[in-house]
Amino acid sequence: MNSPNQSVQPSSAAYAGPEQPLVSSMFERTPLLGLGLSVAVATIFLGKFLFGGGGGGGKKLAFPLVKKDGDGYNFLSDALKMVEKGRSQHPGMPFFIEGENGPLAIIPPNMIDDIRSHEDLSFHLTVREDFHDGMPGFEAFTITSRGGGVLQTVISKQLTKYVGVILNNLSDEAAYALHKNFGDDTEWREHTIKPIILDTISRVASRIFLGEDLCRNEEWLELSKGYTIAAFMAARDLRQRPFHLRRLMQWFEPSCKTLRRYRDSSRALILPIVDKRRALRRECIAQGKAPPVFNDCIDWFEEEAAGRDYDAGMIQQAIAATGNHTSSDFTTKFVLILAEHPEVQQEIREEIVRVLGAEGLTKAALANLKLLDSAMKETQRLQPLTTSPMARMATKDIHLANGVCIPKGTPLVIDGSWRLSPDIYENPLEFDAHRFLKWRGTDRENMAHFVSTAASHTGFGHGIYACPGRFFATNELKVILCQLILKYDWKLAEGSTAEPLVFGFNLDASWDAKIMVRRRKVVELDIDALSA
Repeated sequence: MNSPNQSVQPSSAAYAGPEQPLVSSMFERTPLLGLGLSVAVATIFLGKFLFGGGGGGGKKLAFPLVKKDGDGYNFLSDALKMVEKGRSQHPGMPFFIEGENGPLAIIPPNMIDDIRSHEDLSFHLTVREDFHDGMPGFEAFTITSRGGGVLQTVISKQLTKYVGVILNNLSDEAAYALHKNFGDDTEWREHTIKPIILDTISRVASRIFLGEDLCRNEEWLELSKGYTIAAFMAARDLRQRPFHLRRLMQWFEPSCKTLRRYRDSSRALILPIVDKRRALRRECIAQGKAPPVFNDCIDWFEEEAAGRDYDAGMIQQAIAATGNHTSSDFTTKFVLILAEHPEVQQEIREEIVRVLGAEGLTKAALANLKLLDSAMKETQRLQPLTTSPMARMATKDIHLANGVCIPKGTPLVIDGSWRLSPDIYENPLEFDAHRFLKWRGTDRENMAHFVSTAASHTGFGHGIYACPGRFFATNELKVILCQLILKYDWKLAEGSTAEPLVFGFNLDASWDAKIMVRRRKVVELDIDALSA
């Protein structure tokens, strides 16, 4: 884990033709599989603001602007170096670097408590600006950027509330997906891991988001994996056009046409299912019967909407993109890191056998997988989705306690460097699966859990915009990892590494990384019997 992160230049994005799914076309036609996806997810859903935007222009900047020595500045390859330079030149104070759309303020971590819950710093405005609020095709991002709506309520309320009820469904679908991708071969076989992890998580999540009607529908799975990629490509292309022409140009951009096809296909699949549920509910009520309970997001969206209109197709894409792509990136990193630490694989396996063997597959049992939880949190500390989280846009002049003023209209992110501070973490560059386990029962207990956030650990963001779905996601990921760790051995394939690629602020699990996998001949605990 001590080798430097790799930095690469992006290639031009590939667009799918009408006859070819976008995800498949990306895998076949670009060597940087998933670059657009990884940047998009980090930008949108965990409080990342990749592209600056929104301010500066000819105005005098409130903070120093850090520039690259010499020519040829490129945000995707130079951003981290500019943040390091600014941190050295202006310790403990804000500064600007050039984002792709203008100056972007970098706020030091010692000011995070002033930033994290400030009511005049908006995350939603960053999404609306970057993803062309109101334009056809981007409806899922419009839904995401509206705080307090049906989507946010379901994520924060229903998903967390019903975790204990749906664990069996999660485990069943995880078993199916892993078997589909890895099979039963007890000999070592090479696999490209990130597409498999994305497929597995998409299937498991679809079981909860859509129920059994669509969770194994291959067309929907392709749509749910591809929509976010298509949206990022379209958003990026429009950002290259003059602002006043974008609403006209979006009708002619090939990427925007692709995005609208994804939108239309998503609605065509989802709406008949929703209409069928509504008709069944009306029929049951007319007959004096209790309507069936499905315990999935289709039901929960209907319940929270309470008769109000909402976009059933795009809200499913919004929740799928919110969870699936971020979770797949994290899980890929976890699998690759554990491939370098087989002793940790075995320790966690023994913990799973001991805890689930005694307590069953329950929410409480998953919470008691403390070493697994610690290893997950350590993975996120070393390889977060973004090194500069907590994107905000100032809606008013912001006066901080130390006298610093952030002008209205300033886009900003936090410098997340405390995650590697030797003042907070012993040997901070090393992977220590027990690090947060050792914090349990100490004065750091409240920072020891995977779901907890802190100024020194912003993997889920921090403050009022911290990821609301992290409680559900934690249980979902633990179920998948329990299935994987109990049933399979894995190691890095020759030539592959656990190191992420660097794009701007993002640390991207490589789409090309390969592992060797084999089905274990002896499985100490039949987890499928627990979920039967």
